[in-house]
Amino acid sequence: MITIDELNLDGCDFIKIDVEGFEWGVLLGAIETIKKYKPIIFYEYADKYMTPEMCKIANIEYSDNYDPKILLTQLGYNYFDNIIKGNFIAKSI
Repeated sequence: MITIDELNLDGCDFIKIDVEGFEWGVLLGAIETIKKYKPIIFYEYADKYMTPEMCKIANIEYSDNYDPKILLTQLGYNYFDNIIKGNFIAKSI
């Protein structure tokens, strides 16, 4: 497994994430790419968040508050939700 940041992309306009609760881990692995290119991000909102086991695999300290909306808001993103029930599009302002 490698992160999006490790790909050293020359550009990034769009990221689609569908990882059943591992969204936070994906976002952390793409944080520099997101900051640099401000892509549109489409993700399926899962009712579950990262489990202790997922955190261990990703080498991330466990917390019960890994909501992707929080991280993306801190990065300057706005949301367009309920386009398709349970899915979100985040766009940088």
